Amino acid sequence: MCRKLEKWKAGEISSAEVEQAFEECYQKITELRHILNQRSDRAALLIQVLDREWFEEWIREHTPPKGARIIVE
Repeated sequence: MCRKLEKWKAGEISSAEVEQAFEECYQKITELRHILNQRSDRAALLIQVLDREWFEEWIREHTPPKGARIIVE
């Protein structure tokens, strides 16, 4: 979003394109919230796969959600 706004400010893209970018961003955030709120065990699995390094740091200090499958490498 920041890059889109910078392009808009520089006159490289239209207001309509910024509006479309906001809509797409909102849809992605809504989908992510749905995943995280619906099944925290699935969210934990997704985070493990997408950002293993961050997850390994987090798991040292937190208890994973009940039913979450932990991938051991």
